Amino acid sequence: MKKAIAVLLSVSMILGLAACGGDSGQTTSPSTSAKTESAAPAESKDTTEASGGLEGTYSFNIGSSSTAGSTTSNVFEAVQADISEASGGKMQMTYYGSSSLGTDSEMLTECQNGNLPMVIVTTASLTSFIPEMGIFDMPCTATSMEQFAALFENAEFMEKLQTWFAAAGLRLVAWDTSASKLLASTEPVEKVADFQNLDMRTLNNKYQIAFWKGLGTNTIQIDASEIYLSMQQGLIDGVEFSMSGIQSRKINEVCKYVIETMDMSQINMVVMSESVYESMSDGDKAWFDQYMAGVSKDFTAASAQDVEAGWTALEAANITCLRFNQTLFDEMKTVASETAWPLIREEVGDEVVDFYLKALEAVSK
Repeated sequence: MKKAIAVLLSVSMILGLAACGGDSGQTTSPSTSAKTESAAPAESKDTTEASGGLEGTYSFNIGSSSTAGSTTSNVFEAVQADISEASGGKMQMTYYGSSSLGTDSEMLTECQNGNLPMVIVTTASLTSFIPEMGIFDMPCTATSMEQFAALFENAEFMEKLQTWFAAAGLRLVAWDTSASKLLASTEPVEKVADFQNLDMRTLNNKYQIAFWKGLGTNTIQIDASEIYLSMQQGLIDGVEFSMSGIQSRKINEVCKYVIETMDMSQINMVVMSESVYESMSDGDKAWFDQYMAGVSKDFTAASAQDVEAGWTALEAANITCLRFNQTLFDEMKTVASETAWPLIREEVGDEVVDFYLKALEAVSK
């Protein structure tokens, strides 16, 4: 199953780049209500055997705004059947992508209320619900995604993270820490001066707007559905997406350069309603937690493979690929520390920001 997922993602990425609604509720047995999905069938089966199986039966939906063909959609569509098999038919999951259950904000609200058991979002979507998630909007804090992967293996950091989620009625149950945002551009960018007067599409996020303006770009906020045509017609010069997003939205067809700046991570988080989680028995929680640990590993591995396949396909499609440049990163970090970082400190407090930066520093040694 793991190999099948990896092959599926690689093929979909290569083909995509080379080519240059349902109910949100849950149903449960009389004993409980919860839901999951996984890309780790081998671990999940072992977990089932070790735990003696689930006590309750579970059936629920999981929502995402990821489009068809993206890593997230490919993975969670591929593992829908596995969770049933791994749990002996006691846990069912139905994945709904492409915002068919609502926007990220709408789905997170339903998740908070216990109406939608799980939702997959990026950290940027969580800041309205968990202010501390603003730390992940801090540009240029790490030079590799391996640092973020190590951060999520740090027990002290994860304990703090879960307290922030719990305060919002949510729980972090799985994640993907393999991909950073990439700059897709019609112009080359190799030094900060190259950003001057670049028409840059940014999210409607005050931190990112401050950062990109500090770099000298003209920031433009448009819907994601308008990006392809806007770049094609020359209305924007640059946009940031993950490799998977560049593929699924076909941005590679209208850009000339893809630049690895490492200014922003693309961390996907699988979030669960705390009330749904707490409705499970202790034994079922243990089974679920171990199963989802396997999901995190395989989600990250599949995404990493997707990214590497993407770089290969971009080069084959005659896109100029500019990989990580330490000098450019250092210049961008200086701008970030003078623009976005102070705003985030005002929003979440020095204690949260300093805890985050120290945790990152600790795992990078």
